[in-house]
Amino acid sequence: MAEGVRLIEEAEKNEIHPEILLYSDAISDRGFEAITYFQNCEVPIFQVADHLLERVSDTKTSQGVIAVFSIEAKPFSATPSFLLIVDRVRDPGNMGTLLRTARAAGVDGVMILDGSVDVYSPKVVRAGMGAHFSLSIQTVTVEGLLANFDELFVNRPRIIAMVVSEGKPIWSSDLQQSCALVVGGEANGVSNEMLEICDEKITIPMEDDTESLNAGIAGSVALFEVLRQRWQQ
Repeated sequence: MAEGVRLIEEAEKNEIHPEILLYSDAISDRGFEAITYFQNCEVPIFQVADHLLERVSDTKTSQGVIAVFSIEAKPFSATPSFLLIVDRVRDPGNMGTLLRTARAAGVDGVMILDGSVDVYSPKVVRAGMGAHFSLSIQTVTVEGLLANFDELFVNRPRIIAMVVSEGKPIWSSDLQQSCALVVGGEANGVSNEMLEICDEKITIPMEDDTESLNAGIAGSVALFEVLRQRWQQ
């Protein structure tokens, strides 16, 4: 479920049509332009009373438009250059931040390991700011990933895990080659199962009295370090 004008516009931009779209008199002129676009695409659209839309809304103040989309995972490339693996991140805000940043950093695909928050929950969708419509996202079990990772890709990307300490400083790691960046959960970080198969561990250096960064911020720093290094090639 996607709520709000911005998300509906992102769906339009990526030519992804909802299964059904609801709107009320509270919708803005900008939002009605998106409604018109989907009307021309023969999407089922219904105008409902404001109080009814508020009842199904997941936000405190509805923007007057809600759309429901089918979940269709885009296939990964067999030769990805840049993957993100999300390992049991449970906070919706952090998950949405990682997806939004992954899109901005040019990630080829995102793997969500079981034990993470539902990547399609309304709070994650809102925090992702439309990233769901353009990213290749797949949810996988840890066991399935461990068993099949080497077979999924023609050229296996290096698995690089983010750790709080004792990893190579992030700017000292060569991130220009094909890689899969693993960002761990808020409480325990990257799981032992993923650490056992990773090719390298990296750390964001911080002042000594700093405990850690949250998963969304740490992952964003690392994703853009990959982009920075590649732009300097």
